[in-house]
Amino acid sequence: MSQPDKRRYVGLDVHKKFLQFAIIDQDGQLLQEGKVPMERRALQQFAEGLLQPSDEVALESTTNAWAVADLLEPYVAKVVVSNVLATKGRTPGRRRMGDGARCLAASAARRSGR
Repeated sequence: MSQPDKRRYVGLDVHKKFLQFAIIDQDGQLLQEGKVPMERRALQQFAEGLLQPSDEVALESTTNAWAVADLLEPYVAKVVVSNVLATKGRTPGRRRMGDGARCLAASAARRSGR
């Protein structure tokens, strides 16, 4: 895991039954990725176990996005819910599961000027 004082960017690709996540450091290195069930307790465990107070989280505006953002907001420095069309326009095409989360993490880093 990265040092607590280093900024990390977390991209979430939210689906109806699960979310894919990717965590990158301020240098763009992939630190961790995985899948979490879309259940309140599982999301809380994800937030408590993997997120850091200095993290910045990005997710696309989907049906469950605002509920996820509200739940994660107390655990991190920033949560950004992005416009799906705008995000897809700035990220490379998705080829496999998890690419969306990595793209969102990279997009969050770019927005922060990293």
